[in-house]
Amino acid sequence: MSRRKPTRGRQVNRGDRLGELFRQIIAEELERLDLDELSLVSITSVEVDGNLSKAVVTVSNLEPDDDELVLETLGDVRVKLQRAVGNQTRVRRIPPFQFTIDTVLRSAARIDDILRGMDPADGDTEDEEE
Repeated sequence: MSRRKPTRGRQVNRGDRLGELFRQIIAEELERLDLDELSLVSITSVEVDGNLSKAVVTVSNLEPDDDELVLETLGDVRVKLQRAVGNQTRVRRIPPFQFTIDTVLRSAARIDDILRGMDPADGDTEDEEE
């Protein structure tokens, strides 16, 4: 009986590999579905548990006011997305998908707006002392 030799270097977790594979398949399937409610949505990541008990699908939505509608629509097509992933992979059990909105880009944009709004002269006290 042969044993697998441990790989050297960086090992990639099975959940990470599956997450990236699921992300690609879900993104392609959303394009095929061509729903207006999801036209400004992109899949930013999929986090899969090691025991395949759940997969958290994080989506980026360009219209913050439509977040609830996006999550509702994704919930409606969840089974289709899971089926597509199941058909395109050799994974025996596809974990149930949970959808969440990615707020990182919004937070970064907000910070950028705040920094742009700061007056550089506010921190300069040398001119006041002269």
